[in-house]
Amino acid sequence: MSKRQNWPSISICESDQDIVREISQYQGILRGTDTKDILMIAASLAVDMDIPEVPIPAGEHKKDIMHQSLLRSEAYREYRQYMLLIYYLTAGQRDLKTMSDFKAIVDNFVDYAHRGLQLLKTSYLKAGGPEQFEDKFAEAIGKCQQPILN
Repeated sequence: MSKRQNWPSISICESDQDIVREISQYQGILRGTDTKDILMIAASLAVDMDIPEVPIPAGEHKKDIMHQSLLRSEAYREYRQYMLLIYYLTAGQRDLKTMSDFKAIVDNFVDYAHRGLQLLKTSYLKAGGPEQFEDKFAEAIGKCQQPILN
């Protein structure tokens, strides 16, 4: 990747910000996890579980949670690569030629994070708490050791 990338800021809706805050404060394995990591976890769960699109409530405003200058920095290289992987596995249809629109890549990542946050809200925060969710979470992490590209 060249240094002259036009990565946009990452913006999520206010209700997603509330879910992220609640997850990071909840007594469980994700307690104290920062926003960017919760979004990565949520997006990966949504992709792994093939969660259908979840509409954003009408009237929701989006807020920047990660400024474009931060996202463009070398410190966020792995994060950008992670967003590229999510895109490749979903909207990019496993075609490298589709991976040049960074706005589409970020929008796709935010969409999958939104889907995953809704899952985390119902299965981690509400339905039985972390105990029931930890097994599914460990299984999803275990899949990370398997090759993604076949």
